[in-house]
Amino acid sequence: MAIAACSDEAVRPVTADGGMDRMSVQAAVAVPPSASLSVKVDVPTSMRSSPFNVDRYLAVPPNFSIAVYVRVGGARFMAVAPNGDLFVSNPGAGSIYRVQPGAAGGDPVTSTWASGLRRPHDIVFHTIGTTT
Repeated sequence: MAIAACSDEAVRPVTADGGMDRMSVQAAVAVPPSASLSVKVDVPTSMRSSPFNVDRYLAVPPNFSIAVYVRVGGARFMAVAPNGDLFVSNPGAGSIYRVQPGAAGGDPVTSTWASGLRRPHDIVFHTIGTTT
């Protein structure tokens, strides 16, 4: 399973916290604003194993881009925590994984956050008092 992120920015710069490399979307023809474009999925070299060992395309709105951020097998749901960590559930494994940015442009780091669960699905963050 791959987790992908999209953006309505034509170019997104590298961030200090290990964000993704620059991505761009280029349209070969002018299209109406409501139409979708077929855009190549940007895949980091380190993540180009099957099914991303061949070019893949996705229909997205004009000026959007799509890229693989991290690959987590068996992923079902994901949510971004208030601190920016990405949490991904894997019901088949009974686990929830935490994905954090890698060092200076490197691949994100995935770790098991919770295991031994009964088919975890959706992930929700809720504030109780001053605690999130």
